[in-house]
Amino acid sequence: MIPPDDGGLSVAPISKHPLLRDQTYQILTQAIRENRFKPGQRIVESKLASQLNISRGPIRESIARLLAEGLLVITRDGLQVAPLPSPAQIVDNYAIRGVLQGLASRLAAQHANAQQLEQLRACLAEAKGSLHSQESEDFYHYNLKFHELVEEASGSESLRDAINHLRSPLYHRISHKMSQLFRIAVAHREHEEIFKAIERRDGPQAEALTKTHLENAKASLLEKFDGAT
Repeated sequence: MIPPDDGGLSVAPISKHPLLRDQTYQILTQAIRENRFKPGQRIVESKLASQLNISRGPIRESIARLLAEGLLVITRDGLQVAPLPSPAQIVDNYAIRGVLQGLASRLAAQHANAQQLEQLRACLAEAKGSLHSQESEDFYHYNLKFHELVEEASGSESLRDAINHLRSPLYHRISHKMSQLFRIAVAHREHEEIFKAIERRDGPQAEALTKTHLENAKASLLEKFDGAT
């Protein structure tokens, strides 16, 4: 294991295989997500390469991806972890995502094939299991998976990219902190209703339910925002 330092990376050295850049990205994202890389902390490429015992290539690729997703920013002081979103930014983000994710659900109702519907059904079953075990962190994994499956079923890669760009800063920085068992139980029921609308090919209803789901998630997040940050 690599001992933790002020960079916060206490991980095993990365294995050398074709998905090296993906491993690197996951490790850096996790460090930001778990607040081991804190908002405003400076990120040094050479230091990361030394900690992970890899070349700078995968580090550069991961940094470029994190910059695109808004998790890292370039300032006058160099590369830094992005600050946490403000309440106003959260409101703006959810307003736009409501439109885009609503559209994704409507398109999924039109285009989802049998395999994609089964994947959504299985995801909901797994999420329900995490509710019963009261593993809120597991539920957030299935929450993200559900929405990604819906977006994949929409058939629009451009729409998926736009949603991911908006989702990443909030999901990885704030949403995972909202370990509210009441909210995730409600969110699961909302997911089930969205799926039912998609399954019966009711695009307008799937879109409306998704917009309501995002509004409810925003309200819950803002209610707990001060305590989470």
